[in-house]
Amino acid sequence: MIAGATGEQQSFQIVNADVRLDYREGLSDTAARAALYRSVDPESTVRSIANREVVHYLASHTLQALLETSQTAMAESVRRAVQRQLDQLASGIEVVAVVIESVHPPSGAAAAYHDVQAAQIRAQASVAEAHGFAAGLLGNAQQQALTNVAQASARAADTTAAARVQQINFEADTVAYRLGEPAFPFEYYLSKLQQGLQNARITVIDDRLTADRRATIDLRSFTAGDLAGIPHGN
Repeated sequence: MIAGATGEQQSFQIVNADVRLDYREGLSDTAARAALYRSVDPESTVRSIANREVVHYLASHTLQALLETSQTAMAESVRRAVQRQLDQLASGIEVVAVVIESVHPPSGAAAAYHDVQAAQIRAQASVAEAHGFAAGLLGNAQQQALTNVAQASARAADTTAAARVQQINFEADTVAYRLGEPAFPFEYYLSKLQQGLQNARITVIDDRLTADRRATIDLRSFTAGDLAGIPHGN
């Protein structure tokens, strides 16, 4: 019977342990005399002390702790405890080795325990997968946010630069107007008019012609309609 826990409540669990202990009489004369005269049944004495110390060790640990602890460390702890008890009895017996071959649930509960362990592993894997998925989404969101911020900054820089150019042009036009006075607006008007009429088809008629020499326009040469945009035949 070992310590256990369910939620926040303490409980007990049952496990089977296969333990082997090797011992011998001490090599010194004192140990030999003690083993001969102070120990009536060395085998029963060692077995009793070993059983008590093994049970004490197992009862002070949970099953999860036992499964996570190496059997060598468990065996060494039990060996020191048994040797300490034998030395207190002056038995003259030396514990050579303690071998813990296995610690496992009872055969009837082994399958259920393995199912519980498998469920815990699957739950931990699901949690890890969820954390990974969340980290991926967060990374993509951060990358998209950085991209949007960069694009917005670029558009803002372009807009600011265009506005700055317009401001510089306006300030230059203002200075030119102060210096050129009426001539500048007229030249500005002609420049904009020239830009607007670059691709236009126009016909210029001088109204200063005399009455007996009126200008004549042959509309047959205009395939797309007359000057007013009215199709032929109307």
